[in-house]
Amino acid sequence: GYGCLLGVGKGSVNPPRLIKIDYLKNPDKKTTIGLVGKSITFDSGGICIKPRKDMDIMISDMSGGAALLGAYYFIAALQLPINAVFVLPAADNLPSGSAFKPGDILISKSGRTVLIKDTDSEGRVTLADGITAAVEAGVNAIVCVATLSGLTAMLFGEYFAPITSDNDDLSDLFTAAAEKVGEPLWRLPYISERPKETKSKVADVSNGERGTVFINGFAAGLPWAFVDIAGTAWTSKTEGIYCEGGTGTMVKTLAELLERFFAKKSPAM
Repeated sequence: GYGCLLGVGKGSVNPPRLIKIDYLKNPDKKTTIGLVGKSITFDSGGICIKPRKDMDIMISDMSGGAALLGAYYFIAALQLPINAVFVLPAADNLPSGSAFKPGDILISKSGRTVLIKDTDSEGRVTLADGITAAVEAGVNAIVCVATLSGLTAMLFGEYFAPITSDNDDLSDLFTAAAEKVGEPLWRLPYISERPKETKSKVADVSNGERGTVFINGFAAGLPWAFVDIAGTAWTSKTEGIYCEGGTGTMVKTLAELLERFFAKKSPAM
């Protein structure tokens, strides 16, 4: 039933996978947080293929999912008494005779139909199914991490990642956790109404320009926060604790967030 994830992965000889890890170590608490990470293992742009320049960096389009795995190992090593569900919708986005294309309509796991307007806006499409998997697991709040937009890297560079949320408490927890571990976030306003870019006459929604609003539409009304690490997941410099390549950003922040989420009354409780 994961039609969005299957659709994005159709162009590759490597079939897509939905990776789900349940870390349920506090049976006394009914609260569970869901974490969903974009896990596009290579993003060529698909039929809407990207320019050649810097396409090699697109091996980092799985950095959201990698951050989740890193945080999972972190909290497991610390044996934190928390409840968390990690979801990684993983796929290659490649052009081929079997690839999805503009004009296709995919049926998401939630049952909502998605008109594809741009195959290079594939991350939000796979996240839609990942979020539904988290919702169906019975979580009380959802956190998304993804390399969603190249514009983010242009605006914020390699040092700040923007956060968008429809819940002030969750956003404040996230921002405080990031500041504590040295991975600063910059909160952007959340637009609650669905803009025309995500509307469609032939489907429930289209994967238009407003990625965060598209993604939030699948969160089933749960407290939700999204961090775009398109600028911070990869660095071309060697300085401080980083060397050229993947940075591992958000691993420490997510671990700190999870600890804080269960150390005090959470926004979902």
